[in-house]
Amino acid sequence: RRARPPSLGATAWFGLTAGLAVGAKLTNLVLLPAGLVLVAVRRKSLVHVVVFGLVAALATVGLHPLLVTHTRPTLGATFKAFGSTPFAMEGLGEVAIPETPAAAADRGTAGAARDVVPFEPVEVEDTPKLRYLAYLLVGKLTLPFLAVLGLGVALGLGAAWRDRRLDPAFWGALAFVTAPCVVLIWKYKQSAGYYLPLLIPAVTLAALALDRRLRSPKPWRRTVVAAGWLAIVGYQLWLDVGLAPDYLQAGRRLGIEAQGKMAGPATNHCQGTPVLIDRLNQLRARGEAFDVARVFDACMKVMLHDEAHGPAQRQGYRFGRYSPGMRPAGEHVFVVHDVLFVNAYGTPEHAHKLRQLAAAKRGCVLLNGDTPNDRFKIYRCPGRT
Repeated sequence: RRARPPSLGATAWFGLTAGLAVGAKLTNLVLLPAGLVLVAVRRKSLVHVVVFGLVAALATVGLHPLLVTHTRPTLGATFKAFGSTPFAMEGLGEVAIPETPAAAADRGTAGAARDVVPFEPVEVEDTPKLRYLAYLLVGKLTLPFLAVLGLGVALGLGAAWRDRRLDPAFWGALAFVTAPCVVLIWKYKQSAGYYLPLLIPAVTLAALALDRRLRSPKPWRRTVVAAGWLAIVGYQLWLDVGLAPDYLQAGRRLGIEAQGKMAGPATNHCQGTPVLIDRLNQLRARGEAFDVARVFDACMKVMLHDEAHGPAQRQGYRFGRYSPGMRPAGEHVFVVHDVLFVNAYGTPEHAHKLRQLAAAKRGCVLLNGDTPNDRFKIYRCPGRT
């Protein structure tokens, strides 16, 4: 009786799943070659490889917004989705930016073609990459889990040496953990999101180690392993509670050395509202008089969400939007998130925002300069004259 040929439908479903993974997070692209190799080895058919690749590509283009909105031409879409963008700003300097009509009207310089805008230093790649990767793994996965992961790797290697047999579950998971680290560590700009694909394979390696020890014929060994794993789960839950609602800030507890502005293991976009609220509460308790903390430009929507659902509550003041065109009449406090310095860098709109921020900070005093790890900066400023 001949075996049934492999189903093209199953291969198509596999391609759809892979494409959805890449469309949801382009970092998962590093695993796509492994999928092609798996289809080629298991199906032994060029038709299946082509079906997998086409379905995966269509699912990626259908889901990822950069590819959906820039489909003409295809080459341009690929560049926008996968190409590099201006990002790094190191040291003090100046950049010449074409001035927008809105910026010119605000300055009363309609018709000006260029505008030289000073920018502030932003730490993007200050941490050596191998140290960054170590901080990332410890900050995101935690040391207890990494210990189990290391045990899983050691047991898998020992079993391969002892049995002279390749376990595809172990070696496949190990390859998927190693690939992002080896490939992506060479990138100039680092981000915690780039290493996201190694999470599930790492859990697989830890689970293989746990499974081997829970099958031990010795009851005491099974008890110790089960208790240790439950302790790790408890620690992870405790850490999640402590991080809520800023889960992307995992790694912040390692301190300033482990956290850059945007490239640190603690991912920073608009995170940090609970810390900001605590700082503002402390300032009021120390005698700073303000009823409104004005928010410059970015993050207001995220801040209001974090305030409603987060662990910290305002005490005696409220958040309000800062109006760059009209400096408040009296002494006031305003806050700005570091994300302002890197969002849309190199565009006229970004230059305009930096110019507005420079005007807003004129004559101001930084109130949280003693906590440089804060994502928000808090300023006390004189009123307009």
